[in-house]
Amino acid sequence: MFSDRKSRRRTNEVLDLVVISGDIGLRKPAREIFELAAGRLDLPVDNCLFVGDNPEADIVGADNAGMHAVYFGPKNAWPASLPSPRYRIELLPQLIALVRDLNALTEA
Repeated sequence: MFSDRKSRRRTNEVLDLVVISGDIGLRKPAREIFELAAGRLDLPVDNCLFVGDNPEADIVGADNAGMHAVYFGPKNAWPASLPSPRYRIELLPQLIALVRDLNALTEA
């Protein structure tokens, strides 16, 4: 995932949590890795938003664990064999708008 320590450190500066499967011995789409991440944030899984680019490991895994899953990738890259993702973005700035919309729904 990270080519060097500097990249990993920069990522840790902008995210609340980074969980590396190799560091903990769990692999996506195992429900436990998503539950562990939520636990480390001291949040229930249904209060977490997971952004990923792998339809099966990231999105299906996060959905099955009860998280809100956001597919980050082009529409034509989603496998026809899987149900369509609930949330999809193709550019990172779209994530900000999605988070605002989701927060507005929970506050209403």
